[in-house]
Amino acid sequence: MEDRQIVDLVLNGDTECFSLLVDRYYRKIHGFICRTGISPEDAEDLAQEVFIRAYMNLFRYDASWSFSTWIFRIAVNLSKNHRKRRRFKTEELNRLHIADESIPSENRRLDDLVNRQMVSNMLNSLREQTRYMLILRFYNNMSYDEIGKICGISGLQVIMTKDGPKRR
Repeated sequence: MEDRQIVDLVLNGDTECFSLLVDRYYRKIHGFICRTGISPEDAEDLAQEVFIRAYMNLFRYDASWSFSTWIFRIAVNLSKNHRKRRRFKTEELNRLHIADESIPSENRRLDDLVNRQMVSNMLNSLREQTRYMLILRFYNNMSYDEIGKICGISGLQVIMTKDGPKRR
């Protein structure tokens, strides 16, 4: 069933259908929040808050946007607010969680740990919006237009961002 169909069902009183959207997007939202440098424990709380806010504001959902774009916009806004409320701690970024990956072999664990640390350090050195754009582009495979909607800019501005998410 398509996201828009599920939204229509929920808005027409079948509130239990919202769990289908939670099942579909929870891991993606949680993984995105973790990749922004927020601890997995805080990301769990924020991911739940994303779905609470989505549910409470579903009547405001604009069907011209994909549901994934709309819910990631909520996740970005909550992540930004969380980071403003709490001073960001470097050790949280060091625990960067990369969701949906398989367990590496024994020989690759150290390499993976080093690579995660390098990615974590690079992401931390970027402006907040650029960091979000990169995570959305390369970890969530979103189009420039979707990223633009989530970040409140045009897709062209995403492409043209000096240090934006461009493939070379």
